[in-house]
Amino acid sequence: MSFAFCFRDSNESNHERNPGLSKRVVYVYHTVNDSQRKAPDDMAKPTLNKTPLKDVFAQNCRELRKCRGWTQQALADKIGIARARVAEVERATKDNKLDTVSKFATAFRKQAYQMLVPRPGT
Repeated sequence: MSFAFCFRDSNESNHERNPGLSKRVVYVYHTVNDSQRKAPDDMAKPTLNKTPLKDVFAQNCRELRKCRGWTQQALADKIGIARARVAEVERATKDNKLDTVSKFATAFRKQAYQMLVPRPGT
């Protein structure tokens, strides 16, 4: 399985406060193996799955927390944030700053980039 990162600027911008500032969206593309392809005519070219990065981060946080047997409150206490913020991260309802990614990675004893890569089997 291979991964590629794609950065795209969205059309949304906050012209009132910061004219010319655009929102950058990051997608993680990973190729799908032959057994997951839907139609035989797609066999010549690889199929790409597009997953927003915040969804990958949310899923990794949730899975790692559950694997360790931690509650959202226990994780929040380790990181020093509110439990509600942990819930927001795990539901991918808000965009996350790199500082947030770093805090979660430190709590799980991972590198920050590892939190942004889809886990095998997902």
